[in-house]
Amino acid sequence: HAEVAAGGRLDLAMAAAPTAWGEDAAAMPSAVTPAGAQPRYRADLARGASVQGSGENAPDETLANLVDADSGTKWLTFAPRGHFDVTLPRPTAIDTYTLTSANDYPERDPRAWRLLGSDDGRDWHVLDAQDGIAWGNRLETKVFYLKAPAAYARYRVDVSANGGAEELQLAEVELRQLH
Repeated sequence: HAEVAAGGRLDLAMAAAPTAWGEDAAAMPSAVTPAGAQPRYRADLARGASVQGSGENAPDETLANLVDADSGTKWLTFAPRGHFDVTLPRPTAIDTYTLTSANDYPERDPRAWRLLGSDDGRDWHVLDAQDGIAWGNRLETKVFYLKAPAAYARYRVDVSANGGAEELQLAEVELRQLH
């Protein structure tokens, strides 16, 4: 995985006819969750939290839709860049966050952003940075892992680029703890 993630090459050779390769349980990749068990994620800390940001398209495409646990709703702002802040009831360390693309145009999807954390809303600390992200499907959820989680009361997603549209749009954000 590390070699491929670092830009390594993976060559696949396809046979003319299907084989039984990889069909038995022993061929399954290792996972955090044992086979047959349900993943044990903690609750989405962003769900129902206070959210503020750089703009919205009221009354239907609002910031509150980002944290309503419904990817059928969405947030839209009339700018190619923007941010939103999720305020939690108390400082909490997250180690995972997700973003879900909206159902409209891929050009509105965020392509580059930073996840920031703050205790007071003035001093922000960079927790993660992404660039060149593309969603292959509408309503696709992507998971991002933090290398050094720390407890903050506020988390900000600061989008610096989208796919080229005049609007920026997302369906959902989740803040989670895996363990």
